[in-house]
Order: sequence, then structure tokens, then C-alpha cells
Amino acid sequence: MSHCTVIKRQDAKGFTWIARYYKDGKRKALRLGTDREVPTRELAQRKAADLVPNMNDDPHEVITFGQLVARYKAEEMPSFQPHTASSYKSMLKHLEAKWSNEPLAKMLKNPIAIETWLSDLQTMPTKTKPSRPCSKKTKQNVKAVLHRLIECAMRLGYQPILLANVYKLIPTLAEEAVSRAKLEREFEIAREVQERLFPQTLPKVRGVEMAAHCRPAQAVGGDYYDLIDILDGSGAETAHAPGENVSSPGRAMARACDRLGIAIGDISGKGLSAALLMASLHASLRGQVLSGTGDLGTKMANVNSLLYNASESNRYATFFYAELACASRMLHYVNGGHNPPAVLRKQDGAWRVFRLADGGPVVGLLAGAVYREQTLQLLPGDILLAFTDGISEAMNASEDEWGEDRMIAEAQAHTHLNAEELLQRLFHAADTFADGAPQHDDMTLLVMQL
Repeated sequence: MSHCTVIKRQDAKGFTWIARYYKDGKRKALRLGTDREVPTRELAQRKAADLVPNMNDDPHEVITFGQLVARYKAEEMPSFQPHTASSYKSMLKHLEAKWSNEPLAKMLKNPIAIETWLSDLQTMPTKTKPSRPCSKKTKQNVKAVLHRLIECAMRLGYQPILLANVYKLIPTLAEEAVSRAKLEREFEIAREVQERLFPQTLPKVRGVEMAAHCRPAQAVGGDYYDLIDILDGSGAETAHAPGENVSSPGRAMARACDRLGIAIGDISGKGLSAALLMASLHASLRGQVLSGTGDLGTKMANVNSLLYNASESNRYATFFYAELACASRMLHYVNGGHNPPAVLRKQDGAWRVFRLADGGPVVGLLAGAVYREQTLQLLPGDILLAFTDGISEAMNASEDEWGEDRMIAEAQAHTHLNAEELLQRLFHAADTFADGAPQHDDMTLLVMQL
């Protein structure tokens, strides 16, 4: 039984058609004639079909990857040094666990399968570290083991041309797999750094409960929130102990504060570029708060100028910043083009909703933009909802939006919950409405209860 492919080879006399095939495990070649004698590939294939028996049969279609590995172990590995054999066995065991029953012919016809092998091997787990990346030496062995597997497949009678092309692809695919793993690790580091920019513990303000959470749509996102404990005459102070970026410290056992800074923003764009601008916004705001000078309109104008100089002309952020006077409960705020936060207040059995919309344009887009500070007196029982459009515009499969009205109604129906529970309830309601539909925007929500 044999399996054949036809190639054209150039020599001193011109071009010659050659039929290459394997028979009884041995590689053979048969001259079919010059390109003058056999002018087209179709004629060359017909001639090869007459001269090479059973060339159109593929007896190996049913051979699995696991059977190839078994033959490789039996024929090749006995001659290996012990340490090399041990390394190869661990790699082959990892591959077999996933691909053992896969038809070999199907895999070799699909370069993506080869890339998947490499991807699996590049992150081959160990006993102590399940997701540990391979060492440089192991990565070199990755190429070697696949080269040897393909050579073994060729001896089984697979098309030499196809396998040769795959053979040439392996170094490129290996490099791409390494680059992809490196990029994924860099994104993971960026995500960890960005998480540290969010408050790790929230300020403790007597008589106030707060909770906040950001759920990025990608590994890193462009949404931003902050809660800053501001001490008059000594700048801002916020604890940053390790932990998640969701917190609700509660009411009791809190020292007196002077002012509480409340910030939420949404950077234009997605991914790493938005995350970098988010970090710039974070630093700009913190710098203005620490300076302790000027009203909120001046501070917002300074943030706008800093962000404008640090970003491209088409990058900007919607941004809301407020400071709550802890003693008087007077809320000073300025809104830079952000979704207006809502203050929910129940009076005489009816709900009133105050939208904090005024202030100025988005930040980072217009040089010299002017912002004006606004005020609102908060009362016991008030609930502040600050959010980005990712949560209010959560969509279901029919592309219907959850909407701000539904979000506010959900909050009004669950005012008996504390801040953390209410935050989780609103996220759950948004997810329930979306019903599993993929979301393409970051979702951020900040809840404050008096």
C-alpha cells in the first residue's frame, strides 16, 4: 500500500515531474517525465496513478495522534538519553491527554491544530505550578518533539509536501505562541496594576455607607472610580491594603472626616490605551486633591488641562467629581459630561430623584474648558448612585437596553439593603436583563447611603 504526491523538480536539463511515495515504510521516488513530455500537473498525476498502485487510497486516515505518539515512543525514544527521554515523555503525555483520539490526517491538514499543540506545550503545567510557563530549554524541545513527530508521520506514508510545509511553519508558529503568551502575561500585569489604582479599602465616614465595583469588559478597562478621605490642611489620605476593588466598610467605628472625595469616569475607547488614560486621570485628580486649593471648578479645569496635554486629540473622558462635607452633608460637585449620578430621596411616601448633571464638557478634549461647581444638600436616607453607561446600557440578545430608569427603579425597590448588598443587587439585575448576552463595555457602579 502506498501514498503518493507529485512534484516538479528543476535540474540541468530543465523541469522534471517526480512522484514521491512511501511503500512498506520506505520513501521512494519515480520519474514521470519532463515538462515537455508531461506538460501539466493533471497529466503527471494521471501518469503517477497508473504507475504507482493505490496512490489515491489513504489507509492512514484512521490513525490517531495517540497511535503516532505510541509509534514514536517505540521507534525513536529508546535511543534518547535518559534526561531527554524524560522531558519528551512529559510533553507527549500532556499532548496525548488532549489529542490522543484525534485523527492524525485531520490534524496535519489544519495548521491551527499545530499551533494549538504549541500553545498547549508553551504553558505546560508542572506539579507545583499548574499554569507555569515553559522554560527556554523546554520551548526548544517543543520544536524538536514536533519535528520528530512529523518525521514519524512521514514514515507512515503521509504526503511529504504537506508535511514539509507544516515543518517549515513550526518555527514561526512557535515564535507566535511565545509572543502571544508574553503579551497575555503583560496584559495580566497591566490588569493587576490597574486594580491597584482602585481603592483597596474605602474611607470610613460616620453615618455613611458606601460600596463600589468595576467590571472591565476586557483584561483591562477604561472605567475609573475613586473614594478619597480628604483632611483639610493635610491633603488626602486613603488606605490601600491588599484586597478586591469591591468594599463596604459600614457606618460604625469611623473617625470624623473633613471631606469625602467621590469620583467616577469613563475613558473613550477600550483596552490598554483606555487603561493608560485612566491611570493618567487617576494621577491628575489625586494631584489636584492633594494640592487642597481652589474650588471644584478650578480643580476640574486643571484635570482637563493635564489630560488634554497627555492624550491624543481624539481621546477624552466623561468625568464626575464631588466632595461631601462630612459634618454638614453638603455635596459639592462638578460633572464633566458624565452620565448624571442620581440622588434618591423619599419624602412623604414619594420618591424624588435629583440628577447631578451640571458642570462642563468632557475632560481632555477641549483646551481651556470652563467648569462650574454645583451643590446639593444631602439628607439622612438619601442614596447616591454613580455609574458608567456600561451598566445602564447593558443589552440583551435583542439589543434592548436595561436603561437608567430600570436601574433607579430597582434601587428604589431595595432601599432596605445596605450599600454593598444594593450594589450586588443592581449588578445582578443588569445581568439578569442581559440574560447571558455578551457585554462590550466596562460596567462600574458606586453606591453611597446616608
